[in-house]
Amino acid sequence: AVLRVNIARAKIRTENGRVRNTFWLTGASDEKIRSESRLRQIRAAAALIKQFTHLLPVAPDPEQALRQFNALTTRLLSDPNRVAEIHALETPDVLETLAEMMGMSRFLWEDFLRMQLDNLLPALLDAESLERRRTADGLRAALAAEWSGSAPERAKALNRFKDREMFGVDLRYITGRIDAREFGAEQASLADVVTEKAFELGLETARGRHGAARRADGAICPWAVIGLGKFGGNDMGFGSDIELIFVYETEGVTDGVAPAPNSAFFEDAARGFVQAIETRQQSVFEIDMRLRPYGSKGPMASSLAAFADYFRADGDARQFERMALVRARPIAGDRDFAERVMSVQRAFVYSGAPLDLDNIRHLRERQASELVERGALNAKLSPGGLVDIEYFVQTLQIAHGRRNPALRQPNTLDALEALRAAGILGDGFARAAHDSYIFLRRLTEALRVVRGSAKDLHIPPAGSREFDYLAHRMGVSPSSDLSELIARHMGVSRGVWSAAEGEAAN
Repeated sequence: AVLRVNIARAKIRTENGRVRNTFWLTGASDEKIRSESRLRQIRAAAALIKQFTHLLPVAPDPEQALRQFNALTTRLLSDPNRVAEIHALETPDVLETLAEMMGMSRFLWEDFLRMQLDNLLPALLDAESLERRRTADGLRAALAAEWSGSAPERAKALNRFKDREMFGVDLRYITGRIDAREFGAEQASLADVVTEKAFELGLETARGRHGAARRADGAICPWAVIGLGKFGGNDMGFGSDIELIFVYETEGVTDGVAPAPNSAFFEDAARGFVQAIETRQQSVFEIDMRLRPYGSKGPMASSLAAFADYFRADGDARQFERMALVRARPIAGDRDFAERVMSVQRAFVYSGAPLDLDNIRHLRERQASELVERGALNAKLSPGGLVDIEYFVQTLQIAHGRRNPALRQPNTLDALEALRAAGILGDGFARAAHDSYIFLRRLTEALRVVRGSAKDLHIPPAGSREFDYLAHRMGVSPSSDLSELIARHMGVSRGVWSAAEGEAAN
């Protein structure tokens, strides 16, 4: 249909146990097809369809893979200049990756493939890219080669780079080349580099309006970007947002023709940063700054004095903000100044002031009752969900981190290991919590891929078609085994609070 040809006649026969099909094709008006370019298109389409359909059993959802393959070939075949690329896709390894990826979900197709065909084909055909580990240094070097031109041109280059590299990391995870922890670390490395460069663009915009931000002594005012959440913990996933706090050293005045307070300068820089990063709905790299002092009611950038005043033992910060700051990590800016910001973080988080476990339990109950549909099971927020282990670990870090600096780890799994090494958790309990956390992370990532939503983490009913796809994606067969695994690991996660209460009693 895409090539506008008619199948005038077909002959299907079996010879020596092999199926042999012959099709007689004519043009749209029943004319004979003589153009060599048209014949090349038809041969390429036939070869691609034949090989792809052989690989459909690889896909968790073959029907969906076929639909999305049809959409891809429609775009490819409608452009005669892409015939060579179609031939290049015919290799078995490439088609197996394509079948596996397209059978995952609408998430990747709608958010990447349809919009980034030029990124898809090189990623599929470049074996080195699929095998290449994304490190912050390597990504910085790769981006430097594309970093030129005006500020708008560099912003476009930054977003092209972000989308291309993010797609490459996604492919590495979906095709089993890296596990969930490596996936989270590579996504975080990419987010580090993008954040650095986007804030550089924001600063450039602010300097163009106001000049450079200066301290009272005339020196340049240092600044720092602090990452939080899974970004801060080097543990990002599909749909993870970027939680950030911007801090600058002190008030002062810029040195431009129209001087402005440093607060206005860094507010402009933060807004320029947000505008520089293009994000799609429910997609990774969505900027979240709600954990800054006073949340959405406060300025986008805080002076160090205001930051320290808010995050002090008798300040206005609430208990959940103290827990959130456990996963703080410097991302960009002046290193020495970032260390001063982190010293404020440590003094607040690890002050030795006790946590209110009843308040944490109340928060969890509200999350489970208000954010989870009635009767549904949510892999992240239901009792026994992913956040129970995260909150449990943060609780123990806060309780013991004042005396033991080794526990001050922004990454949940690293913190679990540190708690085990310190003897705070027994080997068996720590291993069970570790395994359940890994499983629940895999489950949430599989749900995001299979369902096609970064936010909807409700587990489909056992026995449903969607649940079978989920089991296939997780490599669990039969799907009844997945039901047992979910029950077991969520039981471990749900039970951690009894251990937390015991620690609080000690």
